[in-house]
Formats: sequence, C-alpha cells, structure tokens
Amino acid sequence: MGWGMSRRLLPCLLLAASLALVAPPASAAADPGRRAPAAPGTPTATNGFSSITLTWSQPAAGRRPHHFRVYEGDTVVARNTTTHVTVTGLGFGTTHTYRVAAVAHDGTESALSAPVTRHVWVSGMQPQCQPGPGPLTVADVGPTAFSLSWPAGETPRHVRVTVAGRQLDTAESSLRVGGLTPGTAYTATIRPLDCPGPPWPGTLHVTTPAGPGDAPAAPAGLAVTGSTDTGVDLAWTPPAGGAARYAVWSGTRLVTTTSRPSVRLTGLWRDTVRTVAVSALSGSGAESAATPPVEARTQRCAPATPAPVDVAATAVTASSVSLTWTSVVEASTFVVTDGDRQLATVAGPSAHLSGLPPATRHRLRVVTRPAGCPDSAPSRTARVRTAAGPADRPAAPADLRPVGGWPAEQGIVAVQWTAPPGDVAAYRIYEGATLVATTTATAWTGQFPPATTHLLSVVAVDAAGSESAPSNAVQVTASFFAPPAPPPGGPGGPPPPPPGV
Repeated sequence: MGWGMSRRLLPCLLLAASLALVAPPASAAADPGRRAPAAPGTPTATNGFSSITLTWSQPAAGRRPHHFRVYEGDTVVARNTTTHVTVTGLGFGTTHTYRVAAVAHDGTESALSAPVTRHVWVSGMQPQCQPGPGPLTVADVGPTAFSLSWPAGETPRHVRVTVAGRQLDTAESSLRVGGLTPGTAYTATIRPLDCPGPPWPGTLHVTTPAGPGDAPAAPAGLAVTGSTDTGVDLAWTPPAGGAARYAVWSGTRLVTTTSRPSVRLTGLWRDTVRTVAVSALSGSGAESAATPPVEARTQRCAPATPAPVDVAATAVTASSVSLTWTSVVEASTFVVTDGDRQLATVAGPSAHLSGLPPATRHRLRVVTRPAGCPDSAPSRTARVRTAAGPADRPAAPADLRPVGGWPAEQGIVAVQWTAPPGDVAAYRIYEGATLVATTTATAWTGQFPPATTHLLSVVAVDAAGSESAPSNAVQVTASFFAPPAPPPGGPGGPPPPPPGV
C-alpha cells in the first residue's frame, strides 16, 4: 500500500479525485436514477457600476450539464455554457441575490446552488475590504500535511496563509499545506493581499501526528503545456532524489495522483480557470510542500457555438414583427436574417423588425456572435406573416444621437434625431423588441437604472400606424450621479462641474 497519503486517508482522497475535475464515468451519466445534474458549487461575485460577474465551480459528480442558468428569485436572469457569467443592466446601489442551476441537454435541471448576495457598488470597494470571511478550519491532518479552508465570502480574494514562517498565496478559499514535520505544533494565520488591515480572525493551531517523515523535496516548474476547451495539460520538474508519486491539488481537493511528472486534466468547461498545485509523495506516503499554484485555463471558445433556441416571431402591425429567442451562451451581439438577407444586428435576445411590407411572409433566423469566438450556426426558422394594411411606409429617422449636459437626476438618458421627410404622426423608441417610449417630438428624455447601458433605435409612425425602418442604433449610458446641490448664491453662482465618475 506504500505510496499513498496514508493508509487511512488515501482511499477517501482517491475517491474524491475520481469525482473532482475529471469527467464522470459513462455509467453514471446513463443511470436513469441520476438524470438531473448535480448542483454547482456556491458562486462568488464581483461587480462593476451596473453589473455583477458570478463564478462557480462545476458539479463534482453526476451527469455532465449542457449549460447553466442563473436565478434571481424565480426568474432566470442569465445563461452560459461555462462556469461564469455577467449579469448586466443592474442599477447602481442595488442589492441582488443569485443561485445557479446546472441544466442537462434535455432540459433537466439540478438543485440550485447556495445563494450569493452582492451590492452593486464601486468595483473593489465594498464589500471586498470589509471584515474577513470567518475562521480557518482544518481537515485531513497527516504526519506531513493538512488542509486549510475558509468561507469564500461574497467576492474572491487573494489571500496569504502563513504557516511556520512559510507564506502561501492563493485566490482559492482552501489550501493544501505539506512538507511538515510529524508530531509538531503549527500555527496558521490568513490575511488579504488586496486590502490593508490586520489578519482576519481565525488563527489556527494544528499538531501533526507521529508518522513517516521522509517527505521528498517539492517539485518545481509547474506549468501549463497545452489546453483544449475541456482540458489542460500540466508538467513539472521532479525533485532531486525523485518521488514515488505526485498529487495534483485544486485548493484542498485532490484532483488525481500520477507516477509521471505530467498529467492531463479533463472534463472541464471552456474558458474556465482552476488553480492547481503539485506535491511529491514518498513510498510511505509522506508529502512534500506543494509547488507554487498556477492557473490552469481552458480555451475560451468551444469548437461550435450553440445556436439560439426558442425563436418566436409575432406580427405586431402591417409593417413590423417582434422576434425573441434564448441563448445558452453569453454574447452581446446577435444577427437576424430573413432568408438570405440580413435584417438587424442587436445586443440582446430580442429584436423589433420594422419597415416591412404588409401581408408578406418572412423566414427569420438568428445567429449568435460571441466576442472573439466563431459565430453559431443559424437557429431554427421562425415563420411569420405581417398583417394586411396600406403599403405606404414613412422614411426612417436619421442621426439618432445622445444629448449631453448635466442630468436632472440619476438614471437620465437623453437622445435626439432628425425627422424624415413627409408626414409623421409619432416616433417610437425601441430597445430590442421592447417599446421604451412613444413621442411626437424629435427628442426624448427618459430614465433607466443609474449607470446601465442601453442600445436604442427609433422608428417613425404614420397616421395609419405603419412603422418605418429603424434609425441607426445608438448606445447610451444612464447618468451615474444625482444632480449637484444648487451653487452658493443661487442661480448666479458658478456652473456645476462636468459629469464624470
């Protein structure tokens, strides 16, 4: 039995390794009693002025999911085919709680992850530098190694764990500490590297039990030597004197063991980072200190980007159609076609298609265009016929543009445009398939959640209700700050400062 961590711990650790980052066995995926994937790990979150980025760990076992859904309450607010996503369009200063579910190819959904709550604030300010996540805990204590962990908190943090004068840095919420002496008392402390202040609470005292102390020297030169969208190749330099085996760790999770100074991690997700380290094992199971951790990142793009699903078209008027769809991959650009003709490029999963002839048939498809990755294949066709009505259409408005100036209050957006020739009864402003406002003027001022970004277009409407083709699209950001206080001395005082962050 001689090469393991110890006769007592090795079987459990190897079982954990078989369920960790490697793909589950085919028999588990095919078991009809385990149709639902396992739940993802608890998310962590970071934020910007109007967004929250969530990151979670993939299910450690069970059926491999097809994609993930992010819930706020009972509402799906985001989807992606990897273990992170950014939820956008959030108001500055608002608070949100999310859970994540894994979804199989047939739509079967896992239980929800534990929740994470995040306040949309200035990135890096709150609550990153608030008091720490709580006490350290210890597990798998052996003669030459033990595992430390701590609650992840709301946001990932780079931390430094100090044990016997050794400083061990990580961005994970757990750490394997090896190369220790049997029968020795140790003290461990933790502190953040990205915030000032004293160490967090939870200094921990651990005494290693008696046992073999012939741990090898630590391996060196751990590096990523190759990657795909589902796996990463690692290699390292053996220690002087060699080792019986090597243990590959992700935090305190034993990924696998190997007798060679290289390994391939499989069953991962695209564009996913895992922090890994490698320790050497003697024939008696004594464990060396681990290498400095490295980030093992899979390739960003999948071989084939999933096409949009659930494409649905509805005739709105004799000149317009509303189109909606679902994307299971995070993307900010979608292309809508009618047969072989491109109709629109939009930023979200819906489009308002206007300026169409009356009583005409349309075969609409959608292509997902993720940034930096190949386009998806076209979606299935959604067939729709515009209503009967007059053939005349107004000309499209031109030169849609934002209007500057100090806003009257938080969240203000102002745009204006040039009227087309001919008679116009009104103008309609759209964001995707959503009607934002109707006005008879050639300018509009509205309000969105502060600091959120929106892609708007405007159409002209005639007396019969027919819509023109859309204007150019313009991206606008709702104002961040509230208006300043009146200057001293009333209106005659100095002008306010220009807006800015």
